[in-house]
Amino acid sequence: MILTRDILRSIWYSIKRNGLLATLSILRHYLVLKRSHDIYTLPTSLLPVPVYLRPGNSDFSVFRQIFMNGEYDIAMPFSPRIIVDAGANIGLASLYFSHQFPQAMIYSLEPDPDNFQMLSRHAQQHPQWKTFRLALWDQCTSLAFTNTEAEAWSKQVGQSVKASDSLVPAMDLTSFMLNNGIEIIDLLKIDIEGAEFEVFQHNYEYWIKRTRMIIVELHENLRPGVEKIFSHALQSIRYQRKISGENIVIVNQDLL
Repeated sequence: MILTRDILRSIWYSIKRNGLLATLSILRHYLVLKRSHDIYTLPTSLLPVPVYLRPGNSDFSVFRQIFMNGEYDIAMPFSPRIIVDAGANIGLASLYFSHQFPQAMIYSLEPDPDNFQMLSRHAQQHPQWKTFRLALWDQCTSLAFTNTEAEAWSKQVGQSVKASDSLVPAMDLTSFMLNNGIEIIDLLKIDIEGAEFEVFQHNYEYWIKRTRMIIVELHENLRPGVEKIFSHALQSIRYQRKISGENIVIVNQDLL
């Protein structure tokens, strides 16, 4: 392991968050298991269930962000019962939420087939966790991956331009709520690599008024103008806004 500034920061955060012994155990197991040519199980005292990662890609970086850096250690003014994780990747954020809020029903959306396979493996451990191979968009349609060579955590989707494109189903959040009988989303996590541009630009009026908290990473570098679009969409509710790491946290005061 090359001790970059990011990794050293994660180690420091993890020692404060998880303790020295738990942090050393994570690093020791990772250094041994990452040599595997297959999916490996990362033992950790942080969770009562296994964490599955793939060697040689971004999975451990996502693990660091969530379980070492504490990316989603966000104080909430309520205990969420319905959680939607859009851009779930391999399910580590959903895994975190499932143990923070064991009574919650979790709906995880992930379009990439390889990520979705890992997501499904994690979700099998929890009866109240549903997975959908689905991209979040502003309408029900089919999309294609626009950067197929990107890291597993940064795949982007967009309108298909070639007949040979491999398509993935996409759905707007209003349709997803209605299809699944969801009246209120307590916690909506969005990390969809620029597609938040479409999600907050069109067809947001119904679901945004029925969502208590939004945790979103905006990708202004990928989709210039998305921050302005996001701010405009929020004008339809009364809200509190704060920053937590790379995420913007929105609390809908109309639903408290």
